[in-house]
Amino acid sequence: MLLLLCVFTSPALAAQLPNRLDDIPVFPGAVRDPELEQLHRESTYYDETVVFSDVRAYTVNAIVDDVLRFYLDFTKATEGWPGIDAADVEPGETVGPWYSASFYPHRIFEHIVEYGRVMNDGNWIRQAFSQRPQWKPDEWLAGAAVYWEMKEEDETIVEVTIWISDLGYDWQQRIDYRSTSIVMDVVVTDPLMFADDWEELDEELGDLLKAWFKDWPGGSDE
Repeated sequence: MLLLLCVFTSPALAAQLPNRLDDIPVFPGAVRDPELEQLHRESTYYDETVVFSDVRAYTVNAIVDDVLRFYLDFTKATEGWPGIDAADVEPGETVGPWYSASFYPHRIFEHIVEYGRVMNDGNWIRQAFSQRPQWKPDEWLAGAAVYWEMKEEDETIVEVTIWISDLGYDWQQRIDYRSTSIVMDVVVTDPLMFADDWEELDEELGDLLKAWFKDWPGGSDE
């Protein structure tokens, strides 16, 4: 019981978490990006239990740290998966919100020259990143994702994700874009969609086993 109290939001808080994209605020100044939306759709696999999905993508001229803080302030998400899925909770309960973050590897700061040609201008990259905030000591944020899941009263599962990605830099042109992409995704699945099919399969398997044992010496219909 203590574990459940720690993992799940209260019913009042759960009601404040959106289950549709219309209710998620857009970072100020962000512009809708149809091409990024299409790319996300084409690169995402949905199995046969998915009954609804929606995606909206944006880009904004803002540092990734500011965008992540905006959505952490909105959701009050904590870092790290809570260790349980929405499938394991009662209808009306929520898991999360939580978030995970990724960071630029330190190898981007390596200055690499081969045969007199600069292959990676680590010196410029380090200088550019010195103008960026550090999310952790000596760690620069590359991206993050904020998640929450809900089990609805009809036992469908609603999964909401906000993907936040830094749009990087171009060391050859010496441009630090200091821009961010935001992809909001909601997926609704029905875990009971094939329940009737499994029951029929169990019945058929049971009939086959009965027939098989009946043919054994001493077998019966019992």
